[in-house]
Amino acid sequence: MTQFQNELLKIYGITIPDVTFRGMIGNFIRVHPLAPSRLIEYPLQAADGQKQSQQIVNFEKLFDSYREINILKKVYEDLKNRSSVLQSASKYDYVRPAQNKTIYNRNKDRIDYLQKQIETLKIESEKGLLNLKVEQDDSTRELIQDINRQRDIKSDILMQIAAVKRNQGIKTKVKKQDYESLKLFFPDLNTEYLDEVENFHIKLTKILDREIKEALNKLQDQLGLINQTIQNLESKVKKISSTPSVDMVLVEKLSRYDSEIQNLQKANDLYDEKKQINSEKRESKQRWDDAVEKELDSTQQDINNKMRKLNAEVCGSDKAYAPILSIKDGSHYTFNTSADTGTGSEYKGLILFDIACLKLSELPLFIHDSLLFTNIEMDRVENIIKLYSKLKKQVFISIDRTEELNEEIQNIIQQHQVLKLDRGSNELFGRTWSLKEEKED
Repeated sequence: MTQFQNELLKIYGITIPDVTFRGMIGNFIRVHPLAPSRLIEYPLQAADGQKQSQQIVNFEKLFDSYREINILKKVYEDLKNRSSVLQSASKYDYVRPAQNKTIYNRNKDRIDYLQKQIETLKIESEKGLLNLKVEQDDSTRELIQDINRQRDIKSDILMQIAAVKRNQGIKTKVKKQDYESLKLFFPDLNTEYLDEVENFHIKLTKILDREIKEALNKLQDQLGLINQTIQNLESKVKKISSTPSVDMVLVEKLSRYDSEIQNLQKANDLYDEKKQINSEKRESKQRWDDAVEKELDSTQQDINNKMRKLNAEVCGSDKAYAPILSIKDGSHYTFNTSADTGTGSEYKGLILFDIACLKLSELPLFIHDSLLFTNIEMDRVENIIKLYSKLKKQVFISIDRTEELNEEIQNIIQQHQVLKLDRGSNELFGRTWSLKEEKED
């Protein structure tokens, strides 16, 4: 398939780098069952649910503005991923980033205090000024305070585990017989649609179950770590109480102070890293948006000017509202017909957009289904077909009600007609699929 699409690029003489044939024409195939409202609002959308940022990328590729913009876009996305990884990791890590500047400064003060305490203990130890009983009581008191803090953290984790387990137990399933009871009140109820919705809910439930299990496992890991920490602290309390040597008490205290310093410093380092990444992310986003605006500004103007001229041809007046494409940044754009929000006008705008792109880029073709013409005034449909007939590239359309068009337009359609479908003997595959076949006796 890739080889075939690459061959199509050669056949159509497309020289734009970084583009695929499918990616190039994907959003210019305007056929049922694409939702009409999505087509009107987002003419760059190639698939349902596609992000606006990806739609804009496809537009950049079409007009050969992709490479420089994409370099800046990748820098931003890398920083965004780093920020997400840091946030996810710290969410389950024992040591988390300082939450704000106040806690950051409090950590610094605590680090300074502990470092001074270490220096004091070392000096007093060298001079032989340490008192075993005083040091034992002091260390025991500090350890008990730490144990209480760890127990508070343990309580929070246990509450989180209980909440997750409650969510894990919530499972609902709608049964077929429930639909039947609803039919008593809603005879025209579409049960097939309800089945689709229920299947979606089942898939969603499976995803949530998996995420809940992962969260529960991580919380259980944290609980195990906290329990081990509490056990170690309690062991130290017993050991200190039974230790006859001031040196042993001193070693334990110095070790504990140093460990706390390391944790506090790590929390502050993570805070600095997070702050730096967020700052770089904001700056890179701005550079990306500036590049999009710079590179696509003239392209937008060309597209909008071309649509304005085409609109005057279709409407027979330059006073009629023309559609406007506005790409705001790398992730957002709008497309509308200003004050004229009628359905026909909006579909007309979509058609004019495609014609403008066909004229101004290497886009080789577009496809317009009959639903696009349904609400457009007949005289404007006729003018649109005239525009189609003047294009030097391929245009594929399906259209109904051709007998309502004037003779000139009917002749144009007949000259370019490839396939005509009708009841009688002109159905596709020789039969009308909406009619039941008669069974032979």
